[in-house]
Amino acid sequence: MSFLFGGLNLWYYGALLGWRPFGQLGRCVRIVSRSVKGFGMTLRSQFLLAAALGVVVACASSGGEGTLSADSRLINRAQLDQLKEQGIRNLYEAIERVQPRWLVVRSGLRSFSTETEIVVFQDQSLLGNQDALRRMGVEGVYEIRYLDGATAQATLAGIQDRHVQGAIVVYMRPPR
Repeated sequence: MSFLFGGLNLWYYGALLGWRPFGQLGRCVRIVSRSVKGFGMTLRSQFLLAAALGVVVACASSGGEGTLSADSRLINRAQLDQLKEQGIRNLYEAIERVQPRWLVVRSGLRSFSTETEIVVFQDQSLLGNQDALRRMGVEGVYEIRYLDGATAQATLAGIQDRHVQGAIVVYMRPPR
């Protein structure tokens, strides 16, 4: 289809809107201000409205896959209490239930010797990888936060030589 501002030019290659028989390929139909009954809009206005709606829908549905909102970076005390009532025994199970994306390593080896990982911290102390969460109970935990790799590298001590995709930080008291 080609569109010009002097009018709407539709290259018709078939029975698109029933204006020409299928055999007349390449014929140009020029519509300047043809109203469609019942809508009070020209065909040009309807097409521009449909195109704008398509752009809005495409933008709205293209939410970033890799981005997490502020709410999806936190598991608070109330959520942990609910999970405890449901029979969750450790923090790994709690995170697996509420925020399973935190536990997924998306990339493999960074180099021949360094593996991409998700590290676990308790306040400012490095505990290790995700296995540390299986050893930690839900009791006494104030909140759990997820930090992306860049934020974790910049703010947490002891991980500068690792290739970190993210960090799960378990706070036993309110963070400063």
